[in-house]
Amino acid sequence: MATLDRRNGHLVVRVVYDGPSGAGKSSNLKQLVQTFSPQRRGELFSPGPVDEATTYFDWLYLNGGVVGGYPLRAQLVTTPGRGALSRRRWQLVEDADVIVFVCESIAGPAMREAKLSLDLLRARLAEKSLVPQIIVQANKQDLPAALSPAAVATALGLATDHEVIATSAREGSGVRETVVRAIRGAASLAERRIVARGADALRDTEDGSDLLARLDGSALLRSLAGPDDEIPPFPDEDVANGWVWPDRSGRRQLRTLGRALAAGEIAREHAGADELAFRAGPLRLTTSRAFRRDDVDAARAELDARARACVRSGAEHVAETTLVLAGSPGSPIWLWTIIDAGAPAPLTRSGGIAS
Repeated sequence: MATLDRRNGHLVVRVVYDGPSGAGKSSNLKQLVQTFSPQRRGELFSPGPVDEATTYFDWLYLNGGVVGGYPLRAQLVTTPGRGALSRRRWQLVEDADVIVFVCESIAGPAMREAKLSLDLLRARLAEKSLVPQIIVQANKQDLPAALSPAAVATALGLATDHEVIATSAREGSGVRETVVRAIRGAASLAERRIVARGADALRDTEDGSDLLARLDGSALLRSLAGPDDEIPPFPDEDVANGWVWPDRSGRRQLRTLGRALAAGEIAREHAGADELAFRAGPLRLTTSRAFRRDDVDAARAELDARARACVRSGAEHVAETTLVLAGSPGSPIWLWTIIDAGAPAPLTRSGGIAS
């Protein structure tokens, strides 16, 4: 929803690009970087692994126009398309003033996936009593087998008067037209809200780092940590291969953690001077400065050593224990231990079981 950047005096609207994985959401923003001058836009921000599918979001802002007496800034945000990251998708679309739904214009499995994704989106918005404008973008029109926009609308089950914009995000056609229409729609909605309620009723603006902190759990972590605590990154449900042990059961626990974070079910527990311990739903999470490493290789080596110690200990309920790295290359990486509430306490630094 429209917000107010009180520090810089901007009225801010958010356009969320949603759709299946691989449909072209990130490609839209990359094209817009090439389309608009640096004076009109910010830098593209994409937290998460480089050169991989989006895990959190892509972020770009555009400046333009005056609405309600305020300079307008549009935040353009993409959602992650993979089903495992649906929690993040819903958090993002629920904040949208306008949604651009991007889909491939190809009949067959891609179109069926797009229809399912759009149906879920509309059902989710109805469940939350949200009615943002949805602009449908029929992408990849440069492909020989591409359906016409009218055929895409029919395949998606849209009303005959629902406009579908033909685009090729790879070549750039239709990309600027889409974002201009989306921003105009968002600006019109924001202006009506200002007239009805006044600008002072608008929430404070959230920037890209604030959004990331909300999605990855670190905002919750910061609110629960002490003023002198070093705040580590939180374990991620889409952690890279080799960063979680055991892989299969560990990822299940991480999904449980994600649901608990989304519901705000997290509390701090008493721990040692250098240790952070939290309860999130049924899970207990611990980390400490002793398990903080400055590079990926050292962090992976620490995870491997701890996993071997866990197996050697022969502890009961080892299967309920997860070891996971959190962070990114180029920044400190922390090793977290996650364990079911009813399982034994996590391993000590020496490899034994903590009392």
